[in-house]
Amino acid sequence: IYSVNEEDFEKILIDTIIDQIQNILDKSKTNITSVKLIGIAVPGMVSKTSIIKAENLHIKNLNIVEEINKYYNIFQF
Repeated sequence: IYSVNEEDFEKILIDTIIDQIQNILDKSKTNITSVKLIGIAVPGMVSKTSIIKAENLHIKNLNIVEEINKYYNIFQF
């Protein structure tokens, strides 16, 4: 058994989302500029831009839009 801190879970989640977005773009031969919206489902409390609390993901107060925008600047709120 090993321990993982909250930042590690956040990084794993963001990296996984970015990898999946890129895989879909590559397979469909689509440029991110063609994407108008990305939907993300999270098991927990959320706001328009953030994961407020997702206990089973060990994540609190993560601005998911800000994190994804570091890679793909498509979300505008």
